[in-house]
Amino acid sequence: MATTVVRILLLVTILAMALLAFLYLRQRRMAWSEFCAWGLLALVLPLLGPFLVFVFRPGEFRDKKVRPGATRKADGAAKGEKGPAERVISS
Repeated sequence: MATTVVRILLLVTILAMALLAFLYLRQRRMAWSEFCAWGLLALVLPLLGPFLVFVFRPGEFRDKKVRPGATRKADGAAKGEKGPAERVISS
């Protein structure tokens, strides 16, 4: 009974790490062949593969798309504007 539980937990851990590695790879900008190669590495080496994907950070980070005309919070901070929390503290 205990060995069955440990095996199930190990399988769940391996699947969760592979899923996290694929979700991480989706956020990176890279060629399809690179994505497949890193994905295969994550699948072929069950516990070490996803860890290597996280450590080596393949590709570049893909910026989230911003609607045209939309402003980011950091843009206001760069111009010297205070946010709501800073207004309360400085008052």
